[in-house]
Amino acid sequence: MNPHTICIINGQSSVLNDFPSIRIDCIEENSMTQNLINGINEGCSTFVTSNDCLSKFLDNFLRVHDMSISKYEKKLLVIVDFNEISDNERILTALRHKIITRWLPLTLYLNRDVINEQNFINIWSAFPFSDVQLIKNQFFLENASFLNENQLIPHVSDLGGIEIVTSLMKYAPFVSIERVNPGEGNANQYGSNESLTVKLSGIEGKIMTEFCSKFNCTISARLEYDEELWGWGFPNHTGTGILGAVLKYDADLTGAGCYLMGDRYNWIQYTPAIQLSSVINVLPKPGPLPYWYTPILPFTGIIWTCVILILIGSALIVYYMEKIQKKLILNGNMNQNLTDLITNLLKLSLFQSTHINRSSITNSVFYGLFLMYSLIIGNFYLGGLSSIMTVTPYEAPIDSLYKLVSTNLIWGGTSVTWIFAIQQSSDPAHKLYSSKFIEISIEKVQSLVKTRNMAVVCDKTQGGTVTIEGLIDQNDSQFMMIMQQPMYHQYTALIASKTWPYMEQLNRIAYMQQESGIQKIWEYEAMVNSMDHVIQRNLFLNMKPAGNSEPVKLSVFHVIGALFLLIFGHLIAFLVFLIEIFFENSQKNKIKLKKKHFFVTEGCISELLEIFDEVHYKSVSQYHKKSMVLIVTSRNVDIQGILQHKTIQKVIPLTVLLKLPSIREIQEKSWIEIYKAFPLSNVPSNRFFLSNFSFEHHTSTISSLTNLHGIEILGAFFDYPPFTSVQKVVSISI
Repeated sequence: MNPHTICIINGQSSVLNDFPSIRIDCIEENSMTQNLINGINEGCSTFVTSNDCLSKFLDNFLRVHDMSISKYEKKLLVIVDFNEISDNERILTALRHKIITRWLPLTLYLNRDVINEQNFINIWSAFPFSDVQLIKNQFFLENASFLNENQLIPHVSDLGGIEIVTSLMKYAPFVSIERVNPGEGNANQYGSNESLTVKLSGIEGKIMTEFCSKFNCTISARLEYDEELWGWGFPNHTGTGILGAVLKYDADLTGAGCYLMGDRYNWIQYTPAIQLSSVINVLPKPGPLPYWYTPILPFTGIIWTCVILILIGSALIVYYMEKIQKKLILNGNMNQNLTDLITNLLKLSLFQSTHINRSSITNSVFYGLFLMYSLIIGNFYLGGLSSIMTVTPYEAPIDSLYKLVSTNLIWGGTSVTWIFAIQQSSDPAHKLYSSKFIEISIEKVQSLVKTRNMAVVCDKTQGGTVTIEGLIDQNDSQFMMIMQQPMYHQYTALIASKTWPYMEQLNRIAYMQQESGIQKIWEYEAMVNSMDHVIQRNLFLNMKPAGNSEPVKLSVFHVIGALFLLIFGHLIAFLVFLIEIFFENSQKNKIKLKKKHFFVTEGCISELLEIFDEVHYKSVSQYHKKSMVLIVTSRNVDIQGILQHKTIQKVIPLTVLLKLPSIREIQEKSWIEIYKAFPLSNVPSNRFFLSNFSFEHHTSTISSLTNLHGIEILGAFFDYPPFTSVQKVVSISI
C-alpha cells in the first residue's frame, strides 16, 4: 500500500507517531472529521487507528464518507492496540461493532502486550465473521516473519450467509417480483420471519441473486416502494423511494432500471453499466383518414394552392387582357366580368363546354393553352384519385419528438424521473416536452390511454422489451405504437450505498452478464413469466407502416367524399340564395322585387319607415298595391310596436313580419313566426317549419283587402257641385 492511501488516526500518546503518512489527530473531534474528509478526498482507503481513537472514528465513519467526494470499492481498517489485554472481550467487542460488520468487514486488530514485552503481535480479523474469535496470524518482531503464510488481508469469497438488504419495486423485465411459499423463492422479505418467500427475476434481479449465490449471502427485499417508485435523492442523504432507502442506509443495494445519473454520483456507488436503455413514448398509432377526405387527397396542400392561384391568376390575365382590348376598340363585344371568367376557366378545367369569344386570336391561344394545362392536371388528379381509392390512406405517423410536441396529445408518466436527463437541454423539442410533461398515477394513465389522446413515456431495453406493463391492456395495445425515434438513451446500473463494502464482488457479476450474453435470456424469461407478450407483439407490429399494399374493393364508403361535396355544395348554394334574398342591392339592406315589394332587415326597419313617404314622393313610378316584409331575429324585439307604426298602418298595411330564430335557438325552435300588420294580432298568424319547408296553416301570407274591419279613413272635401256637395270635412267609417 502506498503511504498516500493510508490515513493514521491517533492520539498524543500513541505509538503511531513515527509512521510517514496522512496523520489525523482524534483529540478534537470536529478537526478530526474535517481532516478525515480531506484525507479521503486525497486518496485514503486504508485507515490505521489507535485503540483510543477507534470509538470516535467509527462514530464518524458514515458521515465523513457522505461528505467526501471520493469513494472506493475496498476499504481497510487496521486497529493498533499495544495495551495489556487480560482477555479477548475488548477485541471481540470492537470487531463486532455494527459499523465494522456492515461496512468495514476488512478490519484487522493488531495487539501486542508492550508492558510484558511480548516479541510478537497478535493479528485478529473481523472477516470471516464466523472466525472472529480466533487469532488469524502472528507477526514475530525478531525475524519479521508471520506464523502463517496465508494472506494477511482476507479475500472475500464467502460472506457466510449474511443478509444484503435491497430496496426493490416491480419493474419487469429489469426486476420481477413474485411472492411464493416459504422455501420456494430466492430472497427473504424484509421484516418477515419466513424464509425465501420472494422470487426475484429479471435482468437486475438475477444479478442480485447470482451475487448471493456465488458469494453465499441472502437477499432481504424491502418491497414497500410501489407507490413512491424510484423516488428522490438529496445531498444530505435523505430521500424517498428505492433510491432514498439507499441514501438513508435503510438498504444496501437497489436496482430497477436506475440510470447512471451524474447529479447523484457523489452520493452513491454505481456498478458498471448493465445495458443501454432507450426512453421512448408509446402513443396512438395512425388511423385511416376519413373517407370524406377522398376528393382532396390526390393533391397535397401545396399543389392545391398552386392550382387555385393559377386559376385566379389566369382569370385576372384574361380580364385585363379583354379590358385593354376593349379600350383599344380591338374587340367591342367583351363584356364578361371577373366572376364569369373564373366560372368559364373552372368549367374548362373540368372538361365542360363553355363560351369562348373566338373573335380574338389572343383569347383562342390563351384558352387553348389553358385547356392543355387542364388536361394534364386533370389526368394527374384522376391518377391520384385512383390510387387513393384502391389503397387506403392513413394519417402521418408521429415518429419523432418534434412531431409529438406539435400535436395536441398529452404526454406524461408515473414519475418525473423520465425527464431529468433533458430538463436542462437547449433543444426546443426537449424544452417543450419537459414543460408539458405531467406526472400522474397508474390509474390515471390507464384512463387517459383509453381516450387515445396520450403518449406514455417508458423504457425500452437493449433486447427490445417495453416496460409498459400495468399501464395499458391488450385492447389498448391494438391502437398504440412505439415512437420510432427514442427520446434519449441512458445506461442502467445497480446502485449501492457509498460505503457498501462488496462492490468489487458485485461488479464481477455485472461484467459476467455482459460478456456471456446471458442478459438476453434473463430478459426473455422475465418477459414471458411476468409480462403480457401480446401487448409487446402488438406494439411492435403497429410500428410497421399502416395499411398494406394490397388493393381494396370499392365500396359505398369511397363515394362519401363525393356525397360530402354534393351536400356541401347544396348548403353553400342555399346560403348564397338567402344572401341574395336578404342582403343584396341594399344601400339600406333592402331588396326590391318588381319595384313595389320591400324586404327589410331588422337594423333598417326604423330608418325605412321614417323616409318611406319621402322616397315615394320623389319617385316617378306609382303603384296601387305595395307590400313589405320585415325580418327580425332579436328575442326581445317589440313586434306590436313595429306593426303599429303609423306608416305601416296608414301607408303600407300589407306588411308581414318574419321572426327568425337566432343561432342559439335554432336547435329548440326550428320555425319562422309570421305576424301580419293587417289585421293586427298579438299572436303569429302562421308558422313556417324549416324541417320540412311547410306552413302551419294553408292560408295566404299577405292579407287581401276585401274587408277593412272598420278602419277609419280620413277624407278632405269641399263643396263643388255636382261632384260633391258637403258642408264641412267629415270622418267616414266603413
